[in-house]
Amino acid sequence: MVYKAKGEWDKAIEFYDKSLKIKEKIGDEHGMASTFNNLGLVYKDKGEWDKAIEFYNKSLKIKEKIGDEHGMASTFNNLGLVYQDKGEWDKAIEFYNKSLKIKEKIGDEYGMAQTFNNLGLVYQDKGEWDKAIEFYNRSLKIKEKIGDEHGMAQTFNNLGLVYQDKGEWDKAIEFYDRSLKIKEKIGDEHGMAQTKGNIAVLYKTQGKKEEAKKIFEEIMKIFERIGDEPNAERTRRNLKDL
Repeated sequence: MVYKAKGEWDKAIEFYDKSLKIKEKIGDEHGMASTFNNLGLVYKDKGEWDKAIEFYNKSLKIKEKIGDEHGMASTFNNLGLVYQDKGEWDKAIEFYNKSLKIKEKIGDEYGMAQTFNNLGLVYQDKGEWDKAIEFYNRSLKIKEKIGDEHGMAQTFNNLGLVYQDKGEWDKAIEFYDRSLKIKEKIGDEHGMAQTKGNIAVLYKTQGKKEEAKKIFEEIMKIFERIGDEPNAERTRRNLKDL
């Protein structure tokens, strides 16, 4: 897991394989399913989607055998994420709905909220904005109910992106501001920088170059300080394009 977090995927795979070998030897089916799922996550990060799907299916087969419904829901969700990355949106929706059905059955409200959010992302990718908004609002309703502030901030940000895609810029700003307010409250500096970046991109689209420049310069310093080089580089490119 540490090597995965570092982006050293081959090293992560090496240790997952060592773990798997022991779990297979001692007959730890729950552990095997978990490690197959983790291998799927690594291959997804590597962009080897078919390999990720192979390991998710291995995990799923065991989880179905041992009746691990929570685990099945998680893996169905992961399969949805891979198919979404592949641009196979209808397939992604199919797996998200399978995940959702189980989560509703077992009363996993947090999981339901995340899957509703993922469905929103797929419909946004498809350009079905009103459908995306519908699912984001369903996600938001649960997150507000269970007090998931981090999740609420995430969904407010996503709603901002949808309204930005729709060209409803005032509405987009409204939701970005709501996201930002929560992120400031909970001290999510990285999340604040990302949402401010979205606002800067919107200002850039509107031709408000000075406002955009000021925000890009501010968030570039944050990304550099916290070591997020990909976002720092993306921000530098945005500054050059102004």
